[in-house]
Amino acid sequence: EGHVREIVNYISNSIKQVKSALELDIFPTTMLIAFNSDVEQCGNNIAEIDLPDPNEGGYCYVVDGQHRLMAMIQCHEKAVPNEQAILEDYKFNCTILLNYDLWEQSKVFADVNFKQKKVNKSLYYDIYGSLPPENETGYWQNAIFIAHSLVECLNKDNDSPLFNDIKMLGTGSGVISQAFLVEAILRHIQSPRGIWYISPNIPVSDSHLNCMKLEIFAFLKTLKDHFTNIWKKEEYIIRKTTGMGALLRLMGKLHDEIKFNIDNFDEEFITTRYVEHIKPYISKLAKHPDIFEKNGDFGKTGGKGNELGLYREMLKILNLNNK
Repeated sequence: EGHVREIVNYISNSIKQVKSALELDIFPTTMLIAFNSDVEQCGNNIAEIDLPDPNEGGYCYVVDGQHRLMAMIQCHEKAVPNEQAILEDYKFNCTILLNYDLWEQSKVFADVNFKQKKVNKSLYYDIYGSLPPENETGYWQNAIFIAHSLVECLNKDNDSPLFNDIKMLGTGSGVISQAFLVEAILRHIQSPRGIWYISPNIPVSDSHLNCMKLEIFAFLKTLKDHFTNIWKKEEYIIRKTTGMGALLRLMGKLHDEIKFNIDNFDEEFITTRYVEHIKPYISKLAKHPDIFEKNGDFGKTGGKGNELGLYREMLKILNLNNK
């Protein structure tokens, strides 16, 4: 159900940017459909196939593609009339498994889902995030491009607190993966509650990008200055997935505390007032380095549960639970 919801959101965002089904390029891979039918040769290597008639007990199996089909149905149910018309005109690319028995269908499903090597997620973000959107309506691509650009800056800029610390393409000597950081930053860009949220209808300016970079650099530099003793120690998770995920959530909380808008800011504001605002919080947090211990309550295993647990512990230490 969670995967279906993700696809529903993906379709919903995509459909707002097109005027016809021909422009709705959302599922590049084929669905696998299986059914039994007699085949009639029609010449020129073209075969005529009759779809099973449900009124006569006929059926099709969706061997691969159930989630996207269910998502399309749910999206159609809640769409406005003009969007429903586009969805009704949409044509899925399909591969037909003709007259395959259930065992053969199961084998194809297993081969597709378990034997094909999945693309490293960092590689996906590196390829997709390296391409700027072709137009202002490419919102999903635009968000990934922004997040990817920020991660690249964090890894390549000499003054970055994470200089050469990021595993670009998911490999190398870094301590934290590119894919994880892109997704952590996307949380602040794509959600309407995100601190850097920009409406899909508004093009992102150089000023917006500069603001995002200045803030994340200022936040991480302040952290590094206060946690100098543990910043690069292997016994601590402050630069690992769980620690950095929780800290980037905290960055969002402290941003909301000072309430500045990325549409209206200047560089001096972030380098002075913003840093002055977050310093007392980071200073107070630095008195509790034990929460980042690898063998502590939140460092023994990874996962979103420990990340959220560590974030909540930070809020408790900083008395921010009710704010």
